[in-house]
Amino acid sequence: MKNLIKKIDQKFVAAMKNKDQVVLSTLRMIKSAIKEKEIEKKEPLNDREVVSILKNQLKRRQDSIKQYQNAGRDDLKEKEEQEAKIIKEFLPEELSDEKLEKIVKQAIKETKAKEKKDIGKVMPVAIKETQGIASGERIKDLVLKNLE
Repeated sequence: MKNLIKKIDQKFVAAMKNKDQVVLSTLRMIKSAIKEKEIEKKEPLNDREVVSILKNQLKRRQDSIKQYQNAGRDDLKEKEEQEAKIIKEFLPEELSDEKLEKIVKQAIKETKAKEKKDIGKVMPVAIKETQGIASGERIKDLVLKNLE
């Protein structure tokens, strides 16, 4: 069993003992998504794959928060914010802007990219280097900024 899955399981057991329904339901959704992916893949997931699932779950919550905010549904928005906070506990800290900039510049140098249309060459290299600890959106913004 992987480290991140172990942490999620420990938090799940603690939430059951404390009867914390928000944490419990959020972790149930996460565990279900992990199990679904394991069944699809036919083998246990590594931490990187679990982080990918967590980021996907977080993005869903963030999208819902925006929609509920626009609809004036503060009650539902609050629930999604609580769930997002729980999910963030398991995600690695994002790279600092300085470190990310260094990785992006290295990727640009490696791929010999010169202009914005070369973003397709740079992105896969930069994403591979960041290993899931920087959002694709942040990477894209920095690549475009550095290819001007």
